[in-house]
Amino acid sequence: MTAGYRLDRALSKLSYSQIPLSVIMRWIVVIGIFLRIVSHIKSLIPNLSLWVFLLTIYVLYAIGISIILIKNPKIKDDKRIFLLQFFVDAFLCSIFFFLSGNAESDLYLNLLLPLLIILEYVNVAHVVLYYYFIWSLFLLITLFLMVSYCETGCTYKEILFNTFLPRVTMFLFIVLFALTRNELIRT
Repeated sequence: MTAGYRLDRALSKLSYSQIPLSVIMRWIVVIGIFLRIVSHIKSLIPNLSLWVFLLTIYVLYAIGISIILIKNPKIKDDKRIFLLQFFVDAFLCSIFFFLSGNAESDLYLNLLLPLLIILEYVNVAHVVLYYYFIWSLFLLITLFLMVSYCETGCTYKEILFNTFLPRVTMFLFIVLFALTRNELIRT
């Protein structure tokens, strides 16, 4: 078997799995943040206790929401669970990104998780775009707050044009691609 065939088979099994993709992605984010703390421990010493505290909260949340979603697959239709996941994940991923102190940090990739939750739970295109707009505001607020905390001497203009607009545009293309792909699959 070729590697492409194996990957395709694994992805197809995952798409029919009872474990939602957002749960898997959330654990990847938790592991990534843990590895970030371990690998950058010397630079995080001033805020290490805050990082560990927030990661502990995120792990407890991830355990709880994973158990809820895996044991009750029909709860996926509950809007309260969707909103809880969207806002908690967006908030915590934004906090970790903010604490990195660098607007160019790769921790912004963790913000894909709330977008994945939107795409996984919402089936109407204009509602997906509405939540994408809310997500964009989370990112903009996080980046603007980073100006005062930024270790590299950021300005609002740099944040807006060099960081926010390119990332929001990239994520918009991802959302639009997923929406068009989802429409093609339904027809």
